[in-house]
Amino acid sequence: MTRWARRALPLLLAVTAWFLVLGSVTQAAAPEPVETLLTLDRVLPLRLGEPATLAALLTTSSGEPIADVGVDFLVDGLSEGRARTDSEGRASFVVRRELVAGNYVLSAVFNGVPTQGLEPSSSSAELTIHPAVLQIQTVPPLSGVRFSLVPDPDQDEDSAIASVDQTFVSREGGLALVDIKKLGLYRVEVLPWQSPDPDVRAVFSRWVDTFSPSRQVNIWSATTRLEAGFDVSYLVDLSFLGLEGESVDPERVESITLKSTLGGSQTFDEVGPHWLQIGRVVRRSDGLDETQALYSVQSVMVGGSNLVNRSQQQFAPIEEREWQIELMLYSAHISVRDALFRFPLGSAILLEFPDGHTERLPLESGGELTLDSLPRGEYVVSVDGPGISFSKTVALSRNQDVRLEFISYLDIAVASLLAIAVTLDLLFIGRPQLLASLRGRLRLRRAAREAVEDEITVLPEDHR
Repeated sequence: MTRWARRALPLLLAVTAWFLVLGSVTQAAAPEPVETLLTLDRVLPLRLGEPATLAALLTTSSGEPIADVGVDFLVDGLSEGRARTDSEGRASFVVRRELVAGNYVLSAVFNGVPTQGLEPSSSSAELTIHPAVLQIQTVPPLSGVRFSLVPDPDQDEDSAIASVDQTFVSREGGLALVDIKKLGLYRVEVLPWQSPDPDVRAVFSRWVDTFSPSRQVNIWSATTRLEAGFDVSYLVDLSFLGLEGESVDPERVESITLKSTLGGSQTFDEVGPHWLQIGRVVRRSDGLDETQALYSVQSVMVGGSNLVNRSQQQFAPIEEREWQIELMLYSAHISVRDALFRFPLGSAILLEFPDGHTERLPLESGGELTLDSLPRGEYVVSVDGPGISFSKTVALSRNQDVRLEFISYLDIAVASLLAIAVTLDLLFIGRPQLLASLRGRLRLRRAAREAVEDEITVLPEDHR
């Protein structure tokens, strides 16, 4: 053993002894291990956008709360943060990370405190986050309306949503629902509606705040509600009746004009079924509302005459799709008689209608003719036959009997004879001397003629 070794050996023995003494002292001072129990509270299912709050209780195995120690919280194995227990051993933490819809495993971990003898413990639970819901109510309620939903390309890259293209459809009652798995900006668009009823059609009118079919929507809460308004039209069939309920041939109708409470009027030159808007969507303080349309008949033109009183007949297409319009059609009974002798006369009449055209209508036996279903208005009628006829204007606003007098050639001859007789009477009545002079002249002429005849009779034959 060298001198250096002899000097270092006592020092080495002293250090070893010190460590042995220190270890025995430390071992004697170490606390007894304490078993801990960490319980993670059950989290009820959440909607997308609702905050997830995690809560845990840390106690000893005997139930004593453990205060002022740290508890780590994890979601699917990823640390979300740490919280310290309070005096009752409770620790809570709100997950700040945005979670998409789905199922998650929550964990709470206590790593233990060796200096206090607290042993580690952990607990886990499941969390379900239901998707957010976008609700679109159609006004008026329409089923089968399709909508498309895509992420809005204008949103920030940090909040960009994975590409998704969804099409969803409104159900009975007009409500359309779609699940949203991640909050953010989207663009929703109304697609053309394909009506299951060929007599009904609808076109997009407006949202509450804009009129374009495509719009941006910010999904930031569990439920987002929108309203989409539509202009709905029905195919309405028009038919016509007379005042006594008889059917009128629609081919006779030249045009029909309808006025709507929605504003403006419509004129149809064809009587066939027509599309009429049943209402208009307007914005109220509480959202969209539909005002129903009421139509009034302004005119029905037949033969140049309007056969209805303006705005008297009204219809609502939402209540009835078949309209029966009453027309003011009347009948006229025409009889032709000789002006003097009152016997039936004439072969036909000439009837000028309110629109200006004239028709020749043969008379029936007895010089009479009944015309039914005539449009109201002014007519000009005259007799077509041998003699003199004068035109008569008839304002047809009810059923009427029209009597025409016709001056025949017999009437003219009799009238002429009567006129001559009257003239002679006027010439001689009150002037007897003139009549006596005329009679004297007639006697002289007769006497002279007789004298000449007598003279011829007495002459000899050779002088004759």
